[in-house]
Order: sequence, then C-alpha cells, then structure tokens
Amino acid sequence: MHLQRVVRDIGNAFTPIEDAITNTFLPSLFDTLLAIPPDLRTITSLPVKKSGVGLPNPTSTAPHNHTSSKECTAVLTHALLTGEGWHISDHQSAMHSGRTDAQLRNSVAH
Repeated sequence: MHLQRVVRDIGNAFTPIEDAITNTFLPSLFDTLLAIPPDLRTITSLPVKKSGVGLPNPTSTAPHNHTSSKECTAVLTHALLTGEGWHISDHQSAMHSGRTDAQLRNSVAH
C-alpha cells in the first residue's frame, strides 16, 4: 500500500495482484475450483464489520490511498518545497482533516 500512497495513477500496476487474489487466493480460501464471481469479489472487499473479508481490490484503492496521503502530508510537503517553517498544530490539523475525509470517502464507497 505504500506505493499507492506515494505514486499517482499506479492502480493498473496492481492488476496482477488482484488477479492472483481473485483467481488463486480466494478459490483456495473458499475451498473451491470454481471461479470467484464479481459479486462475491465485491463482498470480500468489504470491511469485516460490513460482513466482508476486508480484502480490498488493490486496483481500486490506489486513488483513494494517494489522495488521503497527499491531504495528510500537505503541510509537510509545502514546508519542504518552499523552505518555509511549519507548526505541529497545522500538521496535526491537516492529518485529522485528511483522515476524516478518507473515512467519509471510504464509507461512501462501501
């Protein structure tokens, strides 16, 4: 997930991983030789508290992870790029706001 947080538009690079999850891991987990239907894959990507397995599709989580990381590190990024000082309270505020926004986006997605 680190790559998804720091590299924009990397979702398609995770297609082989998603293929392995869908075609190898999940059939083994469910002890079946049958292909995992898309509806079941969607359910397995849900969090456990929403009756899923908590195994997100890495091709679709990349944009969300990158946006969240960018929002949470905005104060530090600005300070590094401009050479200006920063205050921990500003960074903490950006982190709180970024996490809250990420949770809202995540709840809408599920």
